[in-house]
Amino acid sequence: MLFSAAVMSLSNADTQADVPTTSQYEARHQAVIDAIMHAYNDRPAKSVVDLADMIEEQGKLCFPAPYCITGRTEIKAFFERMKDSSTDMYMIPALTGSKPVFNEKEGWLNAEAVSYKLKGSDKDGCQIQASEFWTWQLNPTGLLSSLSVYFDEASRQSQITACEKVQTKKLRGRSSTDLSTVLAIAKSNASQPVQRAIRGTLENHFHAFESALALPTSNPSFLQQGWFAPWSGAQEKNLTTVPALVAPVGVFQTRGDVRDLIANEVQTNGLAYGSVRLVSPISVAGNVASALTVYTDSVRSTGCIRASHLQFMAIELDPALVASFSEDASMTEAPYPSDGGLLTMNVLYSYLDFATERHHCEESKSESK
Repeated sequence: MLFSAAVMSLSNADTQADVPTTSQYEARHQAVIDAIMHAYNDRPAKSVVDLADMIEEQGKLCFPAPYCITGRTEIKAFFERMKDSSTDMYMIPALTGSKPVFNEKEGWLNAEAVSYKLKGSDKDGCQIQASEFWTWQLNPTGLLSSLSVYFDEASRQSQITACEKVQTKKLRGRSSTDLSTVLAIAKSNASQPVQRAIRGTLENHFHAFESALALPTSNPSFLQQGWFAPWSGAQEKNLTTVPALVAPVGVFQTRGDVRDLIANEVQTNGLAYGSVRLVSPISVAGNVASALTVYTDSVRSTGCIRASHLQFMAIELDPALVASFSEDASMTEAPYPSDGGLLTMNVLYSYLDFATERHHCEESKSESK
């Protein structure tokens, strides 16, 4: 069944309520996951070209984010190029349980191992492997308004470059497909020193954020260094309309708004800690870095863990800082900045799990008395 037909059958089964129920959202996100897995793993019956069917007419595809194209026609052409240049592909998802991870309209798929077998000048061809993280936004009809895939640009390009060298040697003057356009919409055109500076700055921001949030909430650096200092402040200067933080709990325009959000959360819930820790490598593409992290907080009065969940995080450098790397060669030399460089942060997790998946620390302690 085509994805659009599957979604239509789900929509017809829905109630007439304006907002879908949790189970209806879950079914729609499961349909997205099933479509992705079939597209990668069920060749020749299915192919990646089928993925264009689940994106709305003027939807957006980023592969990898932040390199994006808009419109189903252009998206379909990209997937056709991928299909025509490959002989097979395979995706192995993370074992995160049997249910999809979603937050109403947002969903994700952690594809821990993805393999592409590309055509070449002989039967050997090339093989590309990576971890990918897929995120999407549902529109009211159940189609996708956006589909974003995150992976490490340098790792993919280094594999493609090695592959192209082998193929060029075998072709001996005959033309070959530009493989860099097959498995990515675009690639960085920055110089190698600038690319190193971007990567180093993004990685330093992630690690500094992680270190600040390992502190007790009573330490002033928890809020200042963790939830204020990472951002450039472009929003306060009216240099951008892009919000500082987008998360399931809301959209927060300035770094001051972000700090106030966390301060209120700490005070309202009496939190002793609110830690974030990296649980995956950091992937970088363009001026965006992404990683899977774990968030855990605990209550000061009881010592109980209040919430703990996996979350996907993507951070983007302020374009003004990126421009400074090109304008001043000294800026491309280490040590790279570890704060003050972010334009925006996007955090994705299941708010359903965040709110409901609790163990019973306090009850258990009471029962043991």
